[in-house]
Amino acid sequence: MGHPVTVRSMQFARLPEALRRALVEALGPEVERVDLIENSWRVRWHPRALATTRLGRIYLRCSIEEFARDTELVLHEYFHVLEQWQTRRLTRYRYLRELLRRGYRHNRFEVEAREFVEKNLRKFRVLIARAGEPLTPALSPQAGRGSGPSPQPSPASGSASGALTPTRSPEGRGSGPSPQPSPGSGRGREA
Repeated sequence: MGHPVTVRSMQFARLPEALRRALVEALGPEVERVDLIENSWRVRWHPRALATTRLGRIYLRCSIEEFARDTELVLHEYFHVLEQWQTRRLTRYRYLRELLRRGYRHNRFEVEAREFVEKNLRKFRVLIARAGEPLTPALSPQAGRGSGPSPQPSPASGSASGALTPTRSPEGRGSGPSPQPSPGSGRGREA
């Protein structure tokens, strides 16, 4: 018995509808297959990180609902998974090498993810708003009702993956295959 081509992650369904729609429109249907692991012990290895990634997975320090409230973090982590791990540019070895050579802040995988977010965060937030549902329904007065009208689908101009533009770092030029994500590609935030 074979599996369907698109296997939707059960955790993806826990994200607010507007965020799910925006992610699919911005990054393509592959976002639905990324597993979200909340309250993960793996993030504890990275003291200041809120999340860390591997191929097909985002490990969270918090709950999925808390993660969904931080659109910048959401976009950053999905970028690591879909544009770096999935393309095999990021591997554990490559990330560790970058981390040892340049530190967390200046390693090319983190720089590239931050540049992508900086370039696309405004567009991403517009996609969320266009989906017609509050990002954090649990904080709204009508929270938990879940039986309201569905958000209108946003008009897609062309392919779903064309909404946001990937950014490649200058180091990505030339010698051999692109670097792949390493085991600790999580993004931390200063407290």
